[in-house]
Amino acid sequence: MLTIREEIKKGEIKSDGTYNVKVRFTLERKFKRLSTNFFVTSKDLTKSLKLKEGTTVKREVDKLIQTYQEKCAKLQLEVNHYTLDDILEYLKAERTRTQSIDFIQFCKEWLETTDIKGKKNYQSALNSFISYLGKEHLKTDFIPFTHISKLLL
Repeated sequence: MLTIREEIKKGEIKSDGTYNVKVRFTLERKFKRLSTNFFVTSKDLTKSLKLKEGTTVKREVDKLIQTYQEKCAKLQLEVNHYTLDDILEYLKAERTRTQSIDFIQFCKEWLETTDIKGKKNYQSALNSFISYLGKEHLKTDFIPFTHISKLLL
């Protein structure tokens, strides 16, 4: 059975007095740790280096662990016999898959590198789109799929 929990290692205190919160995955007596972007000080920890209940960082770490648990539940570990490496690879792939892309920045970079014949037309269309939006950035996760399907038809 896969267990996921937070972990702070005593010997890994940074020079600024903070600890990195890690997520520990344990499966069949083997474990792996993933670093997080959460850092805590000794005032956020109990004497046994556990996160204090009720703190903001404890709630955020618990949300992260719950997210990992939900994603792992979809794998049906008991049926598929995944290894710990398989699980971590899946979680890393999920993380990159959910990252949003700045559509306008992508278009600008593509226009800088392409040698297509109608490049000026694409640049003109992009400029008009930016003018219409009134901003220079558009994350792909803010574009409703219904609008994309209408554009493609």
